[in-house]
Amino acid sequence: MLKKLLFFVFLFSLAPLAHANIALSKYRLYFDNSTRSDAVQLRNTSSAPVTFSLSLGLVTMTEEGILRPVEEDDFSAIGLLRYSPKRGRIEAGARQALRFALRKPADLPEGEYRAVLQITGVPDAIPGAVSIRPKLSYSVPIIVRHGKLHAQTELLNPRLVMVGDSPSIELWQKLDGNRSLFGNFIVSDENGNELGVLRNSGVYQPLTKRKVLIKLNQAAKGKVIINYQEIAKFGGSESASTELELR
Repeated sequence: MLKKLLFFVFLFSLAPLAHANIALSKYRLYFDNSTRSDAVQLRNTSSAPVTFSLSLGLVTMTEEGILRPVEEDDFSAIGLLRYSPKRGRIEAGARQALRFALRKPADLPEGEYRAVLQITGVPDAIPGAVSIRPKLSYSVPIIVRHGKLHAQTELLNPRLVMVGDSPSIELWQKLDGNRSLFGNFIVSDENGNELGVLRNSGVYQPLTKRKVLIKLNQAAKGKVIINYQEIAKFGGSESASTELELR
């Protein structure tokens, strides 16, 4: 009986921390040839103050779409960016603006420069609660494009696969050019009914192709059309489509 009582006291004490969270105003930063500054708003949606810190890092993407940290990148954007504050404390319900400034040297070669903003936060301990504070973590891609860049894409080898009990469309997205892709996939039948969606899918340089998996919201038969469209506000207008006959 005593063990059960202690267990319920433990859960009750942790309950206020279970809702600790930081909401971001945007989850991607994009600088084109004319953009020199940007900002992200952090909002503390928890019931306790949150202490946060920022850092910049580098990642590379595998052909399976997995992002892995790396130490070096010939097109690192870290040296081009200034940001503040690098750390701080946000009261419950309050906001904090993170401001970014881009500084390009005069001799910067043309290309797409990349970095990842790592945001970590820890909620303050609540008096009288068990002192276990979950760490909050977010990764925000940063893309800096400089000069005349281009990209072309093609969708190849679509097929139906099962992921657990869910039918999905697997395909390869090809990338030609000197910049990355970032856009949305929509799968529909011949009547235009939407069968599956994959949003905010990226193919980052120096990849030339990436495997894409689009979960279907229902079983389907007959011809399906897979459409891809880059997201215009992130500097792209490329589109591609392919078809697959499902039996």
